[in-house]
Amino acid sequence: SGAGTSFTLTPQTGDNITCTLTLTPAPHTVSGTVYSDTDHNGALDAGESGTGVAGLYVKLATFSGGTCQSPASAAAAVNAASGVYSLASVAAGSYCLILNQDNTLTDITPSLPSGWLGTQNPSGIIQLTTVPSATPPPQNFGLFNGSSVSGTVFADTGSGAGTANNGSQDGSEAGIGNVLVRATGATT
Repeated sequence: SGAGTSFTLTPQTGDNITCTLTLTPAPHTVSGTVYSDTDHNGALDAGESGTGVAGLYVKLATFSGGTCQSPASAAAAVNAASGVYSLASVAAGSYCLILNQDNTLTDITPSLPSGWLGTQNPSGIIQLTTVPSATPPPQNFGLFNGSSVSGTVFADTGSGAGTANNGSQDGSEAGIGNVLVRATGATT
């Protein structure tokens, strides 16, 4: 019968009794923090907590065939102040944790709040494999409220039908790796 149920069986002479015992590993809780990464170092540090943004959810979807499968099986609300979320009763398996702004289980596209950039798990997806013998460590998403500048450092040589010294990467002008780029301003 069910868990915690006990019974007594008294066999009679000549009875054959066949019993089947199925042990199902205990499910685990998957939890973590969606935090404001104030020093944008991609790690949850002392003093960093929730983003203050309401309406964030972490969804649990099966990971199979190299992709997150829709629909998600659960969505946990993220506490805006502490950033904590928790998904209970997660069986052993391969999953995606998806940071999203709604609790619709069929929407497994990660989305960040407007004006926020991902630092820890910046894609908004964490691939996670749970095993019966161990509770998974905290699964965190770091967000930085700010902006970013991006671009390409390249040799403006005009190679491959490009125009030399025009300030645009064209033709087959190659990028240059391992160059330090520093942004400076009057106040920061």
